[in-house]
Amino acid sequence: MALTTSGAIKAYLEGPTAMGGANLGISVYQDQAPEGIAKPYITVDEAVAVVPDGLEDGAASTVREHVTVHLWMSWKDLAVSPNRRLEDPTLAGKILKALQGSRLLSSGSGAPPTTVYAVLVHSTGPRLLEREENIVHHPLWVEVWRAA
Repeated sequence: MALTTSGAIKAYLEGPTAMGGANLGISVYQDQAPEGIAKPYITVDEAVAVVPDGLEDGAASTVREHVTVHLWMSWKDLAVSPNRRLEDPTLAGKILKALQGSRLLSSGSGAPPTTVYAVLVHSTGPRLLEREENIVHHPLWVEVWRAA
């Protein structure tokens, strides 16, 4: 399993379908993409909140981790044809569909595994258009139910 939740999400969304991944063809980064990276890309803010589940056995053995997944796209092709849209209106839905109900993937890192029981997408949006920056941003509120 990946060392971090964002690493597990990266492995899953970028992973080949033959290995159980979503294979979306989009790069995923923790917190922020490196400078100069072409859009579209995804960033992941992990551990926005971590809530332990009930203490059935006297120990906090499972938690629900709030994660925000951000999709970043260019809005228009300002250099060649200002009226040509580069935004893919279906991409946020593809990410939602890929994550909803998944258990993510093992990354092969050799780290002690953290079992992911389910990924639940609570909401997507609102679609945020930054006209001056030529960026479209779609945040997705995701809950990862996992071992503590």
